[in-house]
Amino acid sequence: MAPHPAHDTPSPSTPAPQVAPGTRPHPIGDYRVAWTEELSHAARRIAAAGTAAEVLPHPTAPAESVLLAAVEESMVPAGHVLFLEAGGRTDRSSLAAATLTPLAADPSTHAVAISVPAGWAGGVRLLPIPAGETPPPGPAQRQWWLNICTHGTRLDLRPAGPAVRTSKGMVTALGAVESPLDCAALTPAATTWVPHPDAAAQAAQDIPALMVSTRTTASADARLGVVVFDGPHGLAAGVPTLLHAAGADTVLLVDNGQQMEVRAHNLLDSEEFLDQVAAAMAAHHTPGMRWAVAGSSYGGLGAARLAARHPHLVDAAICASTPWARLNLPTPGPAATTTQAPLVVMVKGSGEWLFPQAAQTAAAETLRARGHRVEDTTFPGGHDMTWWREVFAAAPLLLSGTPTLAEARRAAAARYRHTTDTQSAQH
Repeated sequence: MAPHPAHDTPSPSTPAPQVAPGTRPHPIGDYRVAWTEELSHAARRIAAAGTAAEVLPHPTAPAESVLLAAVEESMVPAGHVLFLEAGGRTDRSSLAAATLTPLAADPSTHAVAISVPAGWAGGVRLLPIPAGETPPPGPAQRQWWLNICTHGTRLDLRPAGPAVRTSKGMVTALGAVESPLDCAALTPAATTWVPHPDAAAQAAQDIPALMVSTRTTASADARLGVVVFDGPHGLAAGVPTLLHAAGADTVLLVDNGQQMEVRAHNLLDSEEFLDQVAAAMAAHHTPGMRWAVAGSSYGGLGAARLAARHPHLVDAAICASTPWARLNLPTPGPAATTTQAPLVVMVKGSGEWLFPQAAQTAAAETLRARGHRVEDTTFPGGHDMTWWREVFAAAPLLLSGTPTLAEARRAAAARYRHTTDTQSAQH
């Protein structure tokens, strides 16, 4: 195995566009589907039933499906239009491509139909956009969008179906999923915040706060632990509950920092941050315990960097929807050796148009040069907690020896069904 270089970065020849957080300099594609009599009929049915959105067979393309959203005119807030938010297929960079408009066959029904890949799943909701408004340029765009998301949350225009809490409010999980998304069917995980011993230092330096979740029932496997970056959002989305149902004994949820600038520093550059998380892992480690680290977006970079900095503690890293153009591997920690290099699973959504595949490919080469085994894979979705939950919940199965992420997800689904059936029988 090659010795560790001091720093590894993707090849200079790799395109590495720097997208400022909250902005959309590159518009998403327009995936609208032409209306047919069959789709128009479905739109009127969905609007009348109040379900708001469904995934249907594509009328002409077997490799595609159609996500159709429809409401009756009375559901559209005055002075607004409704926008269909769907993971990886719509975005504020192209509002017209997902705005519900009156049907030609029935103007009292407002609808839009977009194509999605076969097997797509994502978080879906309808958001109220002030009529005639366009996203402001630059950093103001993020706050403009957050205000719209807050308004949408108050109106609760989600389609019918299982709810998933995201950092920007509640969405409905639609499409093909491997496992049940309704955490209410599983016994909730018990979690406890672990404050830093020096609370003043934590506040001043933004040292990561940690939440520890432990499973009360004994595991059939060797003890399994999972670290999840961006822990508060993972907690809100039910990730600890899903992880415990899939076999994790201990879950550490890391608060990456309160401010965007601090989170970026912690996850992209800071070795001290990685050392603090590693110290928490060591404090909860028991003999024979195996650990996976998982993160999405910038958190994916945090997971990869932690695995590279402290390979003696980490068995696998799961990095979902990660901006690999910003990968900057840290120097190995004092306890690292050249014979330790955890598996890194890179999971990119096919709808993540802001994250070029070339950057992920270059990052995979960089990680392999450091000695890591790499699984470079995709899923039919976007930058979406609906998918990230399933990806993270596969971590215990990867630690148990399941060879690939896809197989681990299927095994996790089987465990959910078994856990749900067992708990139902007990009640």
